[in-house]
Amino acid sequence: MLPDDAPEGYYDVTASFSGGEYVKTTENLFFVKAGGAEEQRPTAKIDSITPNPATQGKDIVHFEGHGEDADGYIVEYYWASSIDGRIMSASGGSEEFEMPASVLSVGTHTIGFKVKDNDGQWSDWDTATLTIKPKRVGGYNFDGFPVETRAYGTVNGGVFIDYEPWAGTATLTGNFDVPNGDVKWARLYTGIWGGIEDYAGWVNVVFNGIYDRNGLGPIHLQGKNDINPNIWCSEHGKYWIYYDVTDLVNAGATNTATVSKINATVGSFDGRVYGIVLVVIYEGGDSPKDIQYWINDGNDALNYVTPHDDGTTYFEGAVDTGIVNDAKLTIVHLTAYDPGCANCLKFNDNSLDTRMIDSNTFELNTWDVKSCLASSGNNAWYSRGEDRYVNVCNAILVLEM
Repeated sequence: MLPDDAPEGYYDVTASFSGGEYVKTTENLFFVKAGGAEEQRPTAKIDSITPNPATQGKDIVHFEGHGEDADGYIVEYYWASSIDGRIMSASGGSEEFEMPASVLSVGTHTIGFKVKDNDGQWSDWDTATLTIKPKRVGGYNFDGFPVETRAYGTVNGGVFIDYEPWAGTATLTGNFDVPNGDVKWARLYTGIWGGIEDYAGWVNVVFNGIYDRNGLGPIHLQGKNDINPNIWCSEHGKYWIYYDVTDLVNAGATNTATVSKINATVGSFDGRVYGIVLVVIYEGGDSPKDIQYWINDGNDALNYVTPHDDGTTYFEGAVDTGIVNDAKLTIVHLTAYDPGCANCLKFNDNSLDTRMIDSNTFELNTWDVKSCLASSGNNAWYSRGEDRYVNVCNAILVLEM
């Protein structure tokens, strides 16, 4: 018998079982049943990870592996990254899955894959490398920036979405009552109208009284010369700005954001605030539910000039539609429809009624899409209709199991 304070490592162990025989084995590698029969550990193999390297905001990474067990069968597959930790664990699920490159950290990952058999034994890790490259997502582009997945996964908890709409003012404050729970991911968004892309000016963004970290505080919006990494600026100086506030959100309390114009530096910078949005992914809480989510953002500037008439945003990954109880799609329009449009949004080619989007300013709306949810390849298509300029900034898909 090993002492309680024996160091971690490998040991030769001789064991005797009544009705069996003496066996010499190596701890952690073989397990012995009464009668002397050995349970063999399974083996895991990574078959492919493609594309590699992969670029954030552009590529969907496909992971594929398999497991073998000589005296049983595989019941669980486990994938992990040396940078991001667990990325997929599926009991009885597939040996392969897809994940947007944008939800993996930039850098060279060592990807590990292991499997568990019906005797409860895990294989050794099989490993491979995966390189994730960054995509520059900030700055200026007349046609804006595509709406792409920034956060994707599952949680036993909830996804909180709330907003403060356009008031036609250069100062706007939003109060957001975030539920109890352990905050896993949170972004604060706000939109500013510059007037035209040739103008520039300063604005101030404060969240829960904080203005000196996480990029918060005064920020110089520079139109077509903008190089801020957390800003998407499109035609006519329409800005959508985001902040990582994961460590600043107070769960179970009211969170306050204030956005205000400071001054113009070039031309007649307008500075009115389109709106404020807070999105929080949290675990646990008072009424946790099993949730699968996609948080897509950008600033897709549909317009008649170039022309850029429509766009599509994708929610890549497998969905077990048989266990989904509720599916909600939320879309944020930085500038919406005037004239109105009744059929300017589709989910998986199914038309959604957009008649409630009846202004040329900020809108946040949600649709029930459970009836048209697919097991893979889910997407939302949007159009500018007869409006000359329409900006779509967020598309959020939340599934409740």
